[in-house]
Formats: sequence, structure tokens, C-alpha cells
Amino acid sequence: MGTAVFWILFWLLAVLLFFTGYSREKKRRLKRRERIKNSFGSSETTLSDHKPFEKNPALFEYIRRSFPEDFYPDDITVNDLGLKDIYSRMNRCLTSCGEDMLYCFFRILPKDTQKSSVIHDMIQRYIDDRDNTIELMYILDSYGKHEDCDEFELVEKLEDARVRNPIADVIPVLLLIAAVCFIAVSPVAGTIAAIVMITICIGSYFSGKAVMDENLKGLALALKMIACAKKLRENGCPDFDRYEMLFRLQKGDFLIPYKDQTTSDPLSIIFDYVRMITHIDLIVYSIKISRLKEQIGPLLSIYADIGKVDALISVASFLIPKKFCRAVITESRKIDAKGIYHPLTRHDPVANDLKASRGIILTGSNASGKSTFLKAVGLNVLFARSLGIAFADKFETAAYTIYTSMALSDNLLGGESYYVVEAKSIRRICESAKDGDCLCIIDEVLRGTNTIERIAASNVILRSLCAPTVMCFAATHDLELAYMLKDYMDCYHFTEVIDGNNVTFPYLLQKGISDTTNAIRLLSMLGFDPGIVNAADELVNRYKTTGKWMD
Repeated sequence: MGTAVFWILFWLLAVLLFFTGYSREKKRRLKRRERIKNSFGSSETTLSDHKPFEKNPALFEYIRRSFPEDFYPDDITVNDLGLKDIYSRMNRCLTSCGEDMLYCFFRILPKDTQKSSVIHDMIQRYIDDRDNTIELMYILDSYGKHEDCDEFELVEKLEDARVRNPIADVIPVLLLIAAVCFIAVSPVAGTIAAIVMITICIGSYFSGKAVMDENLKGLALALKMIACAKKLRENGCPDFDRYEMLFRLQKGDFLIPYKDQTTSDPLSIIFDYVRMITHIDLIVYSIKISRLKEQIGPLLSIYADIGKVDALISVASFLIPKKFCRAVITESRKIDAKGIYHPLTRHDPVANDLKASRGIILTGSNASGKSTFLKAVGLNVLFARSLGIAFADKFETAAYTIYTSMALSDNLLGGESYYVVEAKSIRRICESAKDGDCLCIIDEVLRGTNTIERIAASNVILRSLCAPTVMCFAATHDLELAYMLKDYMDCYHFTEVIDGNNVTFPYLLQKGISDTTNAIRLLSMLGFDPGIVNAADELVNRYKTTGKWMD
């Protein structure tokens, strides 16, 4: 009777523990799914990691080697357009490969302009089919991130992984089996032979394990990628149909210890000894590595495809609360935009219309919006080519390459003044513009030198960039320069509204050359001595009247 009661209580406790664990796990999964659901489409509140900008990911370098015909914006352009800041807000990726691929979308403009249209359609599908997108995010979240390594680099190294011949592990095991069988014929001799073979198996195991450990992390990532890709395919991602050969490699994964198995768990200890004696993990490892080496191309592609799904879902999440449109890449060399704005502008950004079939020179007072507008144009052309989107009501552009010269600084370590750095930056634009279909953006041309030489040199440089295959946008405070170039470039300006001691900026793009300045007025508003402000005003009025600074 007592025995029966014991077993009844034992099984009741076992069932209770099982259902308690199951309930806890179910609640954890529901909470995780709710977190993912709430995060999709939310307004950005915190900055994410922009680690890929610290060092080009291995995926980016691999794509650059594979597609040299594509255009890759240089570091100056990336810095000028503030791509790192936009990435920090757009990055909602759940995987490391998603973060790497999002970086690639920021740094690669495909030569094939049809790719951007396909990318736009994928983004729009993720926005429209929210339920399926949440399911895909749940799968990607299960894959997770590995912050301590470059995953693509680890997987790429599998191509050069050392492979131990499985025969070296199979023969000792076969001999051990033979020795065990020999016990039935001669118990003493068979037992001795079995003990000897067990010792040999355990001894030879560690040399094979050293070879396995070299690429164990890369193998684990590869197999985890394959499992993730298979789940994505099962949930409506047809791009993964072509990886059927890789999906077959999942069998036997549990036989390989991917992590440190040092534990007091009796079952784990027993399984460790089973591996040492049978070499089963070494045999499975050798077979899988050999097959992965044969499929290294598809394996690297599967990394990029998982990253693309994650990256574009991240982009879709960023776009949901914002105004955007499908960007159209045209063969005609023009930019035609309605309601264009900068994507980082918060709280009802001011949108502007723009039609440009030739270069534009932009004037306006300080803080009136010139630089932000120039960045908005550059960013929208970049995203039009890479993601097929634009932050506007309508956006059409040619397939321009992009070069900028905006947020420069002197090179103290290199011993170069600001003017030298600026001149080199503009020279690279002039050289690149010779290849045609180039959008170049220059903010404050040659600001690092004196007025006379700046206007003279800027005039010649900008006129050289007024070629039919070049779209040049330039901002300047030198109104004389704008008048000199008005026959070669379209003139636009921004202005301000001054009401007493208050200055407001409507940030509206207007045709023509600016006829207002606010530098001296700002000195007054910032608390400068009235005598200084009045003296400066008198000098300006004298110059406007006589064309001379002094009598």
C-alpha cells in the first residue's frame, strides 16, 4: 500500500512540474510575441547600435567583390549625409545578418535599377500583411544576434576548414565493436581487447576534437541559419526554395556539442563518454563540414537572404509612421519631387517641391534650411536607388551616383588645413563627374579661403559641373556667385521671418536668389554689444551703396 501511494505521489509531482514548466514557457513565448508585435511600426524612441559603421561587415566586402559594377558611396558622402544617424533610428533588426544587410542597403546602389522596385514591393508587402510579418519577426528573434563576432566571416571561413577523414574515427569504433563481440568467444581476451580499444578511442578522440573545435562556432551558426531559413520558407518566403540541398544537412545536429558541455548533469556526462568512445560527433562533424564546403556559395547566399528579410522588415517598421512613396528611376536626367523632406525631421516636417533638370544654386540666411534640404535630396536619391522608396509624395530621379562635400573638417594628424581638405574633396567630385550621371552636392563652396578667390574659383568649378550628365546642387552665402551662375544653374533660396527680436524659419524652398541676410541681426539677438552691431550695419549699408568697405 505504501509503495502504491509513493508512486502515485511521484507521478502527480512529475505531472505538476511538467505543467508548471509548460505554463511558464507558454507565458514567456506569449510575452515575447507581444513585445515583437508592439515594436513593429512604433515611432523610434531610442538609438540602436550602429556597429557596422565602425568596421565594414564581411558581408559588405563580399558583395563589393562580387558586384564591382555597382556604385558604393564613399566615406565622405556617408558622413555628409548622416547615414550613421539614420541607420541608428532605422535599425530594428533582430539578427546580426539583418544589421549587416541593412548597412549594405545604405552603402550599395545597384547598377540594375529594377532591383530597387523589387525591394520596394517587399517592404510594402511587410507593411500590408502585418500578421505574417509578425510571424517572420518571431522566427528571426529566435535566431537572435551574436554581438561578439562577425557571423558572415565565421561562416565564410568554413570554406577553408580542415576536414578529418571519417575513416580515422570509424575504424577504432569498428574494432571496439569487434572486441566486444569477441567477448562471447573468449571472455578474458575479449574484455582486455575491449578495454584497450576503449582507451584508444578516448585517446584519439581529443585529436579529432581539436580539429572540430576550430570551426565549431561557424558550423553552429551555419546550421542555425539553415534552420531559420527553412522556417522562413514555411511561412511564405519563396526566396528560400532554392536551398533544399542545405535543408537536408539538419539531420543529426543534436549529436554535435556546440557549446561547452562541462556540467554536473548525469545524462550530459554519460553522453560525453558515449561521444568519446563512439566518435559519433566527430563523424557527423566531418560529414557536415565536407558537404557545407561543397555548398559554400548557397550558404553565404542564405545569410544574405535572411539578412534581407530582417533588414526590410526593419525598414518597413521605420516607415509605417512616416510619409513615403515608391521612387521611380527614370532614364531622363532629372529630379522631380513633390513633398520631399528629411527622414529625421520630427513633428510635422516641412515638405518642399522640386523640379530640376539642371544644376541648382541655393542661397539663404543662416539656419534657414539649406543644408537640411541638400541632405534630403541626397538621401532620397540614395534610398530611391537602394530601397526603391523616397520620403516624399512623389519622387522621380535618374540613376545618379552620389558625391558630396558638406561636413568637412581639417586634418590635424595629416597636417592639412581645412581649405586643403575641402579642395581635395571637391576635386574628387570633379573627377567622378567625368563618368556621367552624377549627383554632386556641395555646401558652402570653398568656404575655407578669402572672398575674392573663393568666388572666382567657385564660379569656375561649378560651371565645370554644369554638364548635361551632371546634376550639381550647391549652397552658398556669396550672393555674387549666385548672380554669376544664374544662366547656368537654377536659383532657389530659403529665407526667414523677422518680427522684432524674434526670427522664425518657414523652411520653404523659393525660386530666385535670396535678398535677405540675418547674420548681424542674429548677433544682436545673441546679446552682442549694440555698438558692435550698429557699426557692422553701417559698414554693410556703405558697401551696398558705394561698393566700397571704407572711404
